[in-house]
Parts: sequence; C-alpha cells; structure tokens
Amino acid sequence: MRNILNKIKINNLTYLLFFICVLSGLFKNVLLIFLIDIFHEFGHIFFIHKYNYKITSIDIYPFGGITKVEKDLNSPINHDLVIASAGFIFQFILFITFFFLNYLGFISVTTYNLFNTYNQAIFLFNLLPIIPLDGFVILKGMLEKILTFKKVNCVVSIISVLGIFFYVQYNYIYSLNNYMIITLLIYKTYMHIKNFNYTYNRFLLERYLNVYPYKKAKQEKMISFKNFRKETLHFFKVGNRYVHEKEILKKKFDKNRHF
Repeated sequence: MRNILNKIKINNLTYLLFFICVLSGLFKNVLLIFLIDIFHEFGHIFFIHKYNYKITSIDIYPFGGITKVEKDLNSPINHDLVIASAGFIFQFILFITFFFLNYLGFISVTTYNLFNTYNQAIFLFNLLPIIPLDGFVILKGMLEKILTFKKVNCVVSIISVLGIFFYVQYNYIYSLNNYMIITLLIYKTYMHIKNFNYTYNRFLLERYLNVYPYKKAKQEKMISFKNFRKETLHFFKVGNRYVHEKEILKKKFDKNRHF
C-alpha cells in the first residue's frame, strides 16, 4: 500500500483549482469530488494489483485520475475490460455507502444529493468513448475481440475525435475545469494517433519475443501485418505450407534472415 501511495501525484492544476474552490467556500464540493476520484482510481488499482501488473504512476487531475500501468499490449482483453470497469464498480460501492450513511442519518440530505450529482457526472463522463477515458478502453477491448489490432485503433481514434467534437458542442461550459478537460482529451487523442506506428510495432515485437496464451488460431492466405489480432495465433501461407507467425515476424525484425 505504501508503494502505491508513493506513486500518487496530484497535478499542480488540481491544487490550484482546489485552492480557488476553498476560497470560494466550496470546500465540501472539493472534498466530495476528490473522494470520488480517489475511490474510482482505487477500483482500477485493485484489479491491476490482482493481475500482477506494475503501476508506474497515478496522476490526480481536477476532473479525475489517470493510472499508468506497465503491461504488454498483448495482455488478455478481459483484463483490460475488468480494470477499466472497476472504477465504475467502486463508484457504485461508494454510492451504496453514501445511501446508507444518509439513511442512518450520518450525513445530511444536502450532502447526499451533492454527492449524487458529482458521482453521476463523473460516472457518465468516464463512460465517454474518448481517449484516455474508461469508456474508450472498454470500447477498444470489445472491438479487439472481433477486429484486427490495426482496424480497432483506426476506429477508436475516429470515434475519439468525434467524441471530443460533440463534447465541445454539447457541453461547452465556460469554466477552468472544462478547459483543462478539453485540452487533455485533445492532447491524449493526438498523441495516440501520432504514436500509433510505434505502438503497432511494439505490439508485433511482443508477439515475436514472447509466448502468449492465444485463445484461437487463424490461417491467413497471404502475408499481411494488418491481419494480426489480439489473442489470436496466426499462420500464414507461404508457397504450399502454412508457417507460424513468428517466422514472419522474424523476417520483419531480423533483416539479415530470409525464408
């Protein structure tokens, strides 16, 4: 637990916004938002730890947190889905807790309603299919079960750009917090698109260097790196035989060797 706490970093903009809110007499609002954000992130952390992945950092922003994890791109899809969904599950647990605290009279109706407003807003915001939100990770994971890795990233990038456009159009609030949200979403989406070639080469290199528990095998009639899917072992037709994907990847990553 101490190692995890040491990796939590509160962004300077978070301190600034919280300071402004406290000066404005909104201490309770800030405290509730911070509690929801932390609880949401601990949902992710719980399952990251369960799957034995390494947490590199936990950044707390005024609008939520981003937990960075060190894991292979070829990690099981269900792991990604569970980790992304865990934040919502923990928010629901927090909702149940506040419901009973209000029911038993430990907190006022005003505090309970204020908590519900923020909890629902953060819940719905994180469901948006925009990079790097949980909704994006969940959508990406579901698409990875049926599409190639390259097609998935193309689709989710387009959806993320459209998501930002509609978010700005229908939720353009003149506030510092909203400006920071929009800026971060644009930056993360831009970096995802910009770095995709590197990401895809890393995805292929992992498959060349490691052995993964693939769930299915697929025979390809022609050699194409665009056909690679997560959790699928590929065999490519070369002449009159099918060869293991590692032989194809060896040719890509070892230029001095040939069939």
